[in-house]
Amino acid sequence: MEVQMGEIYGYIKEELNLSVEFPLDLNIIDSGILDSVKIMKLINFLEKQFEIEIELEDVGPENFSTIHSIYQYVERLKT
Repeated sequence: MEVQMGEIYGYIKEELNLSVEFPLDLNIIDSGILDSVKIMKLINFLEKQFEIEIELEDVGPENFSTIHSIYQYVERLKT
């Protein structure tokens, strides 16, 4: 399945029940949007949705701090 940034953004908004928009480059960890439990739920969603396997050592700010960085990480795994 092709990776769509909107799917990742939509999942996070829906999962967190957010009614406001936020920029794709907002640090969603530092801002408190994602905590460790929500990150694990997001990983589960990404693995199922995009048929990938995420290594725990890859779960860090470089890959999961913004919607854009998550998208780029998933894209790398898909190629």
